[in-house]
Formats: sequence, structure tokens, C-alpha cells
Amino acid sequence: MLGLELLIAILLLGLLSVGAYFYSQRCIQLFLGRETDELSYILDTESVPARWCLPHARRIARMQQRGAGERRMERARRRADRRFQKGMRRMQAFAKGAPIFETEGARKGTLDDLKRIQSQWKERIFQHEPY
Repeated sequence: MLGLELLIAILLLGLLSVGAYFYSQRCIQLFLGRETDELSYILDTESVPARWCLPHARRIARMQQRGAGERRMERARRRADRRFQKGMRRMQAFAKGAPIFETEGARKGTLDDLKRIQSQWKERIFQHEPY
């Protein structure tokens, strides 16, 4: 009786391990896909991805509707710009270590492009148009 319970526990543990493996692989694929899409968007358009902008644009629109002062609006825009710069640094870190490039030359070229785009973003007053 104890042997049967032990066998069932081992089988359940094995199934749980296999399920956890496939779940983690799926999560990695989703993460790589999203990050790769954002990287491609940044390189193609040299602008901030919409997913990064939407929360900030909504917040600023609410502030405008509620009649917030220009000083608060400027502060919110600067905060959004800092977030965009942080996202760009995250993209650069992703490009440095992600297994999505065929050659190291392609990786270096992408990193150079990202640095150039980041310097362009720093020169802009606000990095995205909705606000």
C-alpha cells in the first residue's frame, strides 16, 4: 500500500516537473517575442513603442481633463521621458545578451543603432507625440 502511494506521488511529481518545464519554455518564447518586436519597432521607426507610451499618455490626458497646471504636466512629461530612456537601456541590455542575432557583427550594428537612437531621444523635448 505504501509502495503504491509512493509510486503515485513520484508520477505526480514527474508530471508537475514536465508541466513546469513546458510552461517556462512558453514564457521565455513570449518574452523573447515581445522584446524582439519592440526592438524591431524601435529600429524601424526610431520612435518609442506604443506599449511604453500608453500609460503615460493616459495619465497626462487625465491630468489635462482635470485642469492640472502646466508645471505638473511638464513634470509628468519629464517622468515619462525618463521611463522611455530606462526602456531604451533595457532594450540595449536585451540586445547584448539575447540569442536573436546570427552574427556578432549584427549584434554590434544593432547596439550602435540603439545608441544613436537613444542620443536622438535625449535631444528631443518630449519623446512621444500623444502629449
